Amino acid sequence: MLTANQTRFWILILMRALMDLAIGGISSTAPTMLVEVAPEGLSGFFGNLAQTGICTGCIIVYLAGNWTANVDKQAYKWWIIPIITAAFNFLSCLLIWICPETGHHAMIADHEEIGATKESLCQKKYLGKLFVGVMLMIIQQFSGINAIVTNLDDNLRTSKVPMDSGIASAISMFMMVIAVFIGGMLIDKLGRKLLFTASCLGCGITLIVYACCYNYDWPSWIALICICLYLFLFGVALGPVPWYCIPELFPANLRSLGNSIVSTTNQLFTFVVIFIFPIMTGKKNPDTGKFSGGMGYMATCLLFASFSILGGLFGWFMITEPVKDMSSSILESNNQYQ
Repeated sequence: MLTANQTRFWILILMRALMDLAIGGISSTAPTMLVEVAPEGLSGFFGNLAQTGICTGCIIVYLAGNWTANVDKQAYKWWIIPIITAAFNFLSCLLIWICPETGHHAMIADHEEIGATKESLCQKKYLGKLFVGVMLMIIQQFSGINAIVTNLDDNLRTSKVPMDSGIASAISMFMMVIAVFIGGMLIDKLGRKLLFTASCLGCGITLIVYACCYNYDWPSWIALICICLYLFLFGVALGPVPWYCIPELFPANLRSLGNSIVSTTNQLFTFVVIFIFPIMTGKKNPDTGKFSGGMGYMATCLLFASFSILGGLFGWFMITEPVKDMSSSILESNNQYQ
């Protein structure tokens, strides 16, 4: 990426595409590995750790960008961010070699003597679970998280938050880190269904208030609180739960495939939401700060809020709690989807 310029912009596009291939693999592998190494009764806490890493990475980039790629500060040392993120990638390449093999390889070693048969994901007893996992990812994305986070800098400017947008963004994401830890400690006690439903409903209500902040020119501190509260509620369950519900409900030989399908759904609808967000809001007038030509900023936020609230109802009726012994969970929970 450091070699890209106006005449070689295609290098930037190519490197971004290759980077997304790597991110896609990591996003499907990391939650599965964390759930598989989790002690009994702590799969929810370990599953939440994947979201913790994502949030921490966002905070680092926001803080670095505030002083190295900030137009308002006339800081144009954009190349520092690729170097920082590349360092973490190299660190990951080293650390992966000390991670134990989990899942399918371990199950083969344990069961090869008893002739364990390889099952297909297309069986009726698994399709219902896969449908729930895919829908949870769609709900997650249409709750507006990537539209909010990707445009967090602009959203904070639109809401006239009185501080550097990079610092405000980092503070907002730090709220999600706290929420992920709190959710991790509560998820195995209160259950996925209750926390996911509460998280969705809370995100929906917060988005409604945030939309009103913009439309009715409420004080900017209310908008900042709404963004922080939205990210906090998202981090409690709506963010992490869809990532590890598939590893918890599928047998070891199907977890990777099932999670790959769910991760693909996530990446697809991430693209869709980020792509349509500026179309839905319309063009922003730099003088008035108002949007025109689309649904408008308030209507877009209200649409995402409605998806969050409906997602909470879906989660309440469709999410099932995993059996403590994950090796037998698939045998004891199939009947609900048959």
